Amino acid sequence: MSSAGDLDRMYPGRVYLSEKDEEYMLADKQKKNLETRLNRVAGQINGIRRMIDEDRYCVDILTQTAAITAAIRTIEGIIMKNHLNTCVADAMRSQDVDEQREKVDEVMTVIGRFRKLG
Repeated sequence: MSSAGDLDRMYPGRVYLSEKDEEYMLADKQKKNLETRLNRVAGQINGIRRMIDEDRYCVDILTQTAAITAAIRTIEGIIMKNHLNTCVADAMRSQDVDEQREKVDEVMTVIGRFRKLG
């Protein structure tokens, strides 16, 4: 497995979850992108609150909830892609079969949740 120093060079801007596992999260640029998207979703939610308070037409409110759902799914996709390209890829490159199985099981669990949400 790569050392924390190697990972720093390969993935600058990463935040490590633990020294032992050498897992990392999102790069600073990705965090900023997600923060912008989350702020937009928060604004949309506030807009729906106002629409409800103003007794706006139900279909208009539902249109906005669909937009929020799509935005959240985009955020999920960005995070999943990062997870696959970093945590899962690192596990697959390792010689640790247990870690590899754990990551595959983890991804399959997440995919199963996505399917249920449809």
